[in-house]
Amino acid sequence: MHLDVCNEHCGWHAPVFWIPMHRTP
Repeated sequence: MHLDVCNEHCGWHAPVFWIPMHRTP
């Protein structure tokens, strides 16, 4: 999942709004 990648890259749990806001493949 893209969310997991960002979570690991950013080093923090992305909020719920991140999902619909960043719908990039």
